[in-house]
Amino acid sequence: MRVCTLFPSTLGLLVLASNAAAMPQIDLERRAQVFVEAFNRQDVVALCDAVSEDFRWLEATGEMIELQVSGREALRDWCLQRKGPAAQRATLSDAECDGRFVSAKETLYWADGLTEQRNCVFEFNAEGLIRRAWRFPVAQPQLDRAA
Repeated sequence: MRVCTLFPSTLGLLVLASNAAAMPQIDLERRAQVFVEAFNRQDVVALCDAVSEDFRWLEATGEMIELQVSGREALRDWCLQRKGPAAQRATLSDAECDGRFVSAKETLYWADGLTEQRNCVFEFNAEGLIRRAWRFPVAQPQLDRAA
């Protein structure tokens, strides 16, 4: 008789424990998308809210990786002081999450109708804030030399 009452109680605890373990984690792909949407709205506050205090934005050009922005306050200042043409909007596609990293293809749409694609990687901290953002040129397709 004791086994009959113990089994349902144990089963109930196992169900509760498995539900707790299956609780959804932070949706990092969505967080990357929210960052891009804030860029599109030119919402400096939302951009800064999406990044950690020690945020770094790095841009790959040729054989170099250049530090564009270092820190949340520097991001805010960069957004407020930016001069020159800026992309009208950006989109992310083909996003994939691997642990604390999200990689995606970023397409920038310019006022003159041109578009530019880059590959980007976002690294998130434990709180779900962007800690690092890297942008890389899209690889050019290889030409078929046999043709």
